Amino acid sequence: MTLISFAEMEEKFVKEVLDQKGSWYPRAVLSTFSMAAGYAMGHGYKQGKAYMFAMDLMDKGLVFDD
Repeated sequence: MTLISFAEMEEKFVKEVLDQKGSWYPRAVLSTFSMAAGYAMGHGYKQGKAYMFAMDLMDKGLVFDD
């Protein structure tokens, strides 16, 4: 499996998860650190790199700490 860069992973996460908020359950809170890390791990990142990816998104204000 070829890993994609943080920038490409961020683009996919925003497109496939954050941009879909309108279809979520109204009170759902899904844009969390754990969700971002899990998403990255599901796309081949090891745990440490997935957490770094999620931390990067948190620093940018795209997800929040849970």
